[in-house]
Amino acid sequence: MFNSLLKTVLLLIITSFSVGLIAQSHDHDSAHTHLHKKHEISLALGAASLFSENKVAPAIHLHYVRGIALDNRLGLGLAAEAILEEHKHYALAAVVEYKFNSGLVVGYAPGLLMLIEETETEYAFAQHFELAFEFDLNKVHLGPLLELGIEPHGVHLLYGIHCGIDF
Repeated sequence: MFNSLLKTVLLLIITSFSVGLIAQSHDHDSAHTHLHKKHEISLALGAASLFSENKVAPAIHLHYVRGIALDNRLGLGLAAEAILEEHKHYALAAVVEYKFNSGLVVGYAPGLLMLIEETETEYAFAQHFELAFEFDLNKVHLGPLLELGIEPHGVHLLYGIHCGIDF
């Protein structure tokens, strides 16, 4: 099941990435420009499917990204995630993301996973692959988020709503 899920998610990411590249290739007239602000703070609320535990739990994802190149479409930042279930699941990560003019956002966040049990804390390397679609509402953007987390104890899929503020 894990292999088929991973293949499906990777296919969705690659397809979305391709669609975003095609959308970037059209000509813009002078009245139609996309302005990407230099800073973004965002919050995502959703549910995380924990496949190794066969559970679904509430999840919170926060990040700050600063645009660094390509008219601020390419950004670097920090991310934090909490999955609120019986075993406390937290992650801190560096994040790199690319915002396509179509509204598609693709991100990668390698970082530190912290699993907290009653008396013990375990640390491990984790990777998150993020895919979001943003609808701009002036300085605020809103849209769906899909995130695949890969860590030593299993895989989770977070799906939810992303809300960000640009400044």
